[in-house]
Amino acid sequence: MTKSMYPSLTAKDAFLHVIYEFRYLAEAGKSWNIQKTVQAQDSIHLHSRAIIEFFIGSKKNRDKSDVVVQDFGFINIVAKRQLNALIKYKASLEVHSLHITAWRDTNYRKIYGSTEHGKNRARQKWNMKNYEIVELLLELCRKCSVKNSAIYPWAIPFKELYEATSNLYSGKTKKWPKQLTEKNDVNKFLEGLNIK
Repeated sequence: MTKSMYPSLTAKDAFLHVIYEFRYLAEAGKSWNIQKTVQAQDSIHLHSRAIIEFFIGSKKNRDKSDVVVQDFGFINIVAKRQLNALIKYKASLEVHSLHITAWRDTNYRKIYGSTEHGKNRARQKWNMKNYEIVELLLELCRKCSVKNSAIYPWAIPFKELYEATSNLYSGKTKKWPKQLTEKNDVNKFLEGLNIK
């Protein structure tokens, strides 16, 4: 990967983009739970891919313009089992939803699927896996939210994000909280927590 010559965003500015991805993952997941449309599935895949990269990316091995969970002070959020699942999902999403490639072809996968490169390119049974991937990503957001806020000041904003996302996904609410909506509202919320 070519490293960017551009600086990274502040965590405060980056949080707006994290909110966006989780909000629309929840909307897509809720739609999938109700209607199971191609549009809902594609939206789950798109937002999942961005959030997966957020959780598996690292400050060392990334373009500086990428936003990763470590930018918010969180470390060791993703357990080994979860990391393996995220890597598998990411590869499959990229091949089958977000990239035109020979790996989409069934015969191609039969021939080359057992190779080292082909192992993670199997087509997932997305009608079943959509639930798993959304719930795994929500669980990782929850893990950020339960950290000690005296040590991890971003735990409280992630708790708000987790609650809003899980409530929207589950259908408990249709409303997204004001403090996680517009940039000014988010900034006021963060300033109220003394996050600059």
